[in-house]
Amino acid sequence: MTTRAASAAATGASQLGSSSSARGAQPPGDDQTLQPPSHGHPASAASAAAPPLAAPTPGGPPAAATPMYSASASAAAAAAAAAAAAAAATRQREPGAALGPPYTQTISSDFLGPGPLPPGRRLYLIILNYTLPAGLPHVWAQACFRVCADGGCNRLHDQLPSLAPPPPQGLESAAAAELLASAAAAPAAGPAAAAATTSSGTASPAAASAAASATAATASAVGAAEASPSTVATASADDAAALALRLAHLPDLVLGDLDSLRPDTRAFYSAHHVPFLDLSADQDSTDLTKAVALLEQRFIAGDPHHNPHTHQILVLGALGGRLDHTLGNLNTLHMFPHLNICLWGDGNLVRLLRPGIARIQPDTRYEGPECGLVPLAGPATATSTGLLYNVDDTPLAVGGLVSTSNQVVGEGPVEVLTDAPLLWTTSLRTDPQPEPAELWRRVWRTAGAGPAAAAAGPGHSGEAGAV
Repeated sequence: MTTRAASAAATGASQLGSSSSARGAQPPGDDQTLQPPSHGHPASAASAAAPPLAAPTPGGPPAAATPMYSASASAAAAAAAAAAAAAAATRQREPGAALGPPYTQTISSDFLGPGPLPPGRRLYLIILNYTLPAGLPHVWAQACFRVCADGGCNRLHDQLPSLAPPPPQGLESAAAAELLASAAAAPAAGPAAAAATTSSGTASPAAASAAASATAATASAVGAAEASPSTVATASADDAAALALRLAHLPDLVLGDLDSLRPDTRAFYSAHHVPFLDLSADQDSTDLTKAVALLEQRFIAGDPHHNPHTHQILVLGALGGRLDHTLGNLNTLHMFPHLNICLWGDGNLVRLLRPGIARIQPDTRYEGPECGLVPLAGPATATSTGLLYNVDDTPLAVGGLVSTSNQVVGEGPVEVLTDAPLLWTTSLRTDPQPEPAELWRRVWRTAGAGPAAAAAGPGHSGEAGAV
């Protein structure tokens, strides 16, 4: 990397840090905290260690609960990236030799693998309104908090039965009968208590209307299994499996404009005390941006160690479909360059590389070898190792050279030195899948507590509306 590139790194980093004072997120005070709802999800080390969730106060939500966004990293992070880029520029290095530490960014696809996440690693899911990857059940079990962004709630409800393998023979019979009996006996009084709230903490008109008709809609949404005890005998095993999957995959929060949410979907999740947060007053931000901002302020900004590498935000259904939506999601990556965000959709993963040196460890059991380096936000000068076609102090720009159709060599790692933000893209050959028997044991165990928790009311499956 030349002196010209190092100078550009310092300039770009300075621009990245120029509006850092706008962020100012503070961890919630002790008098504003509430543990995230469990909805019967199996306890894990990640969820047990998750920081508390801020709840609205009678006069409205605390300042930390109001989404705030900035298109810049913190000044400290920008300065560190500029220093690393400048140091790398003066490093004596043979062409093709490893860049080596210190790294300003570490990227890992450890959430794809079958094993547990490393100690201290926390995974947060955001579900968007597009085709969800088949790997959703796999990463769901690893996550400590799961957010549906508006119409993503419809996708989760509708696609879950097709994302999981059928229950192994003999495993579902007794559990299905017990679940259907419990579901039929559970009252449908939950929706009124779980009405959506606005950002000021008051019930929205749309939520009040949904709550008023929720009892009838719930019967349609859940199916005949929940309508009355007389239907239990005729409910099919498929009905029980679909219901169990939905009860075992209840999101911890639904947020956004809530204008794409179907009434039957809202009624189903309201009946099971999933909280809703109406952020329709903010029309200048996408639902993804709102979701990322909420996760940052409620969980990441309050981390006393403040290490972004331990917090992984994974966005499902983020790629494909409408091009303006996809570009908006890529723009969100650039709005939060200091966070560790991965977009997943349509057979691809996308991350943002910050200025500095990134060490990338793909999971080649599922990922690659196809990859790319795309300078979407502006020109960049980059050097890489571990690729079939490495760049070496190479200018990249839209309208010029873009590194597409590249490949990861072997199992990695890949190193990239850049003086400006770059998108790192990889293809997925296949989605990770949980072992069927293990998945369905978790589903039946978790779903079996769902109707009982809903009947018991708020406090067992999460305080309704406490967001």
